[in-house]
Amino acid sequence: MKKIALLFCVLAVSACQSLPERIIIAPNYTATAQLSIANNIDLSVQDNRETPTTLRILKKDDVTKVASNDLEQSLNNALSKALKNSGVNINASSQNQMALHIHQLEVIVKQQTLKYRSEGIIELEVKLNKGKQNFNKYYNGSQNSEGPLIFDKAKVEGQLNTLLEQMISRIVNDVELQEFLQG
Repeated sequence: MKKIALLFCVLAVSACQSLPERIIIAPNYTATAQLSIANNIDLSVQDNRETPTTLRILKKDDVTKVASNDLEQSLNNALSKALKNSGVNINASSQNQMALHIHQLEVIVKQQTLKYRSEGIIELEVKLNKGKQNFNKYYNGSQNSEGPLIFDKAKVEGQLNTLLEQMISRIVNDVELQEFLQG
């Protein structure tokens, strides 16, 4: 009888939970490293995803889609900060043009009655143009988590932002990218 009462309490709480309106993307890259790469880079970020969905919540036959805050601006700010921390100047008139293309960035949450499972997937592409030379490279990352009862939006946001910080670190510290910019 206690198990049935507990089940009804859990269902009542889950029914009252409001769905998130937006996912906040705000990676905070703080590492510093002095890079010996081009002094100036013109940086842009482009969202090339098919849909602006950053969070998909799957419940039985129901799918809830949630967008994020200004994703392009947030990633531009984070990558600019990472490059500046590494000794690179962001200059819109630079001939060294760097574009970060977002191909996939979302968390898929599979919500069950008494547990959830989430998977964050990110696919970014960096394109660099330096005069007549071009450099393209993809950066992929994923992260899984699971827990009891209902997923926590703040936890999902934190995991996604941490994964983005790791991806930015991989980009800034990429030896191939640094060699391209030095050459």
